Amino acid sequence: MPQANTQKSLKRLAKRNGLKVRKKLKAQYTSPAIKVRGAMRKNRLKTAVKMIFGAVLVFFFAPTSLILVFDEEREIDPLMIAMLGGIALLGLRFIVKGAKDQRLNKQYPRYKQALAEGPVCRVEDFAGRLNKKPKATKKKLLVMMKLGFFPDAYMNIKTGEIRSLQADAEARKETTEADEMLEYIVVPCPYCQTENRIRDGAIGSCTCCGASI
Repeated sequence: MPQANTQKSLKRLAKRNGLKVRKKLKAQYTSPAIKVRGAMRKNRLKTAVKMIFGAVLVFFFAPTSLILVFDEEREIDPLMIAMLGGIALLGLRFIVKGAKDQRLNKQYPRYKQALAEGPVCRVEDFAGRLNKKPKATKKKLLVMMKLGFFPDAYMNIKTGEIRSLQADAEARKETTEADEMLEYIVVPCPYCQTENRIRDGAIGSCTCCGASI
């Protein structure tokens, strides 16, 4: 009986791991265009939910708070009015936020075209291509990246540089090829006699004691 339970557990584990591998492979080989369409579809759904939820809050709580303010027959309860008004304002905020996020889908083609002009550039240069202020452009572009509109690009916050994953991969490939063309020699450390592999003509340090060689 314990052996049967062990076999069932192993089968479940293999099935679970196989599902994870399939999901990982699917994510790895999904084209960027499909990823972007999925991200935009997801953003449209999220913004629609936000706006509908906000409209419901405004529709139900704003009139109620106004009725409590102008109803002469009832005693005014400031705490209740403030609470209902706050909920209505929260609903209004949901509507405004949903509308802003929804506009990102319409602005994406323009941002994509500007990014295609140079996969590696500074935020200031990118904002100049759009004729917009750098600060607002940076904020909006970060939101788009977070939503998944640019799966092959990222922003270095410290340097303010927009970079492409493909451009980075090509640069690493060129660096690796250049390194492979250099000749390496084995040099023993004069202090601990540890053999170290360094470039011919270069100054290095021992991997064991740290002495210069």
